[in-house]
Amino acid sequence: MITPIEKDRLLSIIPHRGKMILLSRVTDYDIEQRRISAEFDVSPECIFFEDGKGIPSWVSFEIMAQSISALNGIINTISGIPARAGFLLSVSRFSSKTAFFKAGETVSVKAAEEFRDDASLIHQYKCSLFSKNKSEPDASAAITVMEADSLQSAAEHPQKAYF
Repeated sequence: MITPIEKDRLLSIIPHRGKMILLSRVTDYDIEQRRISAEFDVSPECIFFEDGKGIPSWVSFEIMAQSISALNGIINTISGIPARAGFLLSVSRFSSKTAFFKAGETVSVKAAEEFRDDASLIHQYKCSLFSKNKSEPDASAAITVMEADSLQSAAEHPQKAYF
């Protein structure tokens, strides 16, 4: 079990800033298995919060993507690799059993790598988002991402974004 990585420390491993950082903490990770568990505390301060309703379930894919970003940031930091920009290429098989996550809730997300192509830096993850104390996910998706050494290199080599 790891010591949770709180939001202030997450800022050193993911590029999100200000209201765009949704993760509250990383609760567990395994770099060998390439999996991560993280949490998001739902609050009205979130950029996606809708008064009287909460956070729409479609925001789940961004929470999942930020968890993937955190995992890759942790792996790169431990491996001594400079931080890489990440690009969300696709969200597939998205399903949700709820319309909104309410203020005051803490939702947990789990992401596990299913596919990796080191040559193109393309990875696919199976992701699930859970409300507290639920064993079945409230939302799930397959998310494909691409890492790039820089935004410039991604723009110069767009063919890397295709299978």
